[in-house]
Amino acid sequence: KKLLDKIRICLIPILNPDGYEIRQNGFGAIRNPVYRQMLRMQSIPAEDFGYNARGMDISHNFPTVHYIRSRMGEEPASENETKALIRIIQEYDGRGLLTFAQSGREIIYYHSEQGFGGLPKAYCLARHLQKISSYRIEQGVGSLPKSYRLARHMQKSSSYHLEREQMTESAREKFKGMGTPEQYYIQTKKQPAFRIKVPAQSGNGRGVEEDKKA
Repeated sequence: KKLLDKIRICLIPILNPDGYEIRQNGFGAIRNPVYRQMLRMQSIPAEDFGYNARGMDISHNFPTVHYIRSRMGEEPASENETKALIRIIQEYDGRGLLTFAQSGREIIYYHSEQGFGGLPKAYCLARHLQKISSYRIEQGVGSLPKSYRLARHMQKSSSYHLEREQMTESAREKFKGMGTPEQYYIQTKKQPAFRIKVPAQSGNGRGVEEDKKA
């Protein structure tokens, strides 16, 4: 109680309500008949579905320097769910982001290289979470790449257009985890972010990946 008197926690129980409803009740939970048929054509079982009603992967829809377009017509922050979380992040002057996903026992920590002591702070917090959970820890890709910062510096002095080289298919596969809310948070707030992967529940208690954020 003393801790809660000093700090405020912003909790979002479910970021992807469409995906949650589909996993719990099947594709019939989507009222829009066009979206419902489109989702069924993707050949992904309802119990394994992790996208929203438009078939977009919200957890990789954030406008970061690491964002990679995975399908035609897809744009960063194109989804209402993504826009809602971005608005909350911008409005709250938070000290950190903690997200939860199902698929293992792992703590992934993200840090910004532009803030002093960013890595030690994120790593120490991750170690603390590891001690109370016994999960393994891993450093996530999230800070601004050195090559990008140098390119931005040259752009300012030359006024040239800055463009990113197209990735090969192998590179896209390697960096398919880009455009995440954790990356967006550390790049805009310069504060640590963590993704905690917990074991998937079974039976009626199963949830949807990327279902809780704090």
